[in-house]
Amino acid sequence: MKKYDQELTELEDLKIELLNPFTLKLDFQGLVIHPYMRHRRSGIRMYDPLSNYKKKLVQKVKNTMKEQGIEIYSKFKSFPIKETIFVQQLPPKSLSMTNIYRLLHKDYIYSVKPDLDNIVKTTNDIINMTELIWDDDCQVRSLKVDGKFSMAGNRTIITLEYDQDYFELDKYEVDRTSYLWKQIQTYKNSKK
Repeated sequence: MKKYDQELTELEDLKIELLNPFTLKLDFQGLVIHPYMRHRRSGIRMYDPLSNYKKKLVQKVKNTMKEQGIEIYSKFKSFPIKETIFVQQLPPKSLSMTNIYRLLHKDYIYSVKPDLDNIVKTTNDIINMTELIWDDDCQVRSLKVDGKFSMAGNRTIITLEYDQDYFELDKYEVDRTSYLWKQIQTYKNSKK
């Protein structure tokens, strides 16, 4: 069994909550979602080493949403989204006790995997694959990622907020005499 498949056994619980009609929270307790991996030969992507890992997490998310009766209103799935990801992980055992103490008190800068930006890629792939939460990750218009080390254990929390203003967008009249409208016309009529 590969390391990242083994990590799935550490997932203690997955809690999914609809905090309000516009906010969804996924809480992976006991798990830091494995970062995106680049396996290439001569610059050509050969395969996705996390394929099975992602499929298992997708199934877990789908089952949990079904068990808890959580369903996203279909119109929301196309809205712009504000995504917040919080990653909490145990400090590396390879560090000395002194350096772990410093790390937990933020006095000590320690570069350790996983890279937070790579966790975002895997997380968004998983959410895309569920086909239940959004249409595509291009809808993420705001992204905040925080990470910290803690003795409380591993955890990944994803919060998705659907843009409420977008719901009202159809009600706005387009002012075809505005400066913005003229800029758009110029842009659309340009050759490039």
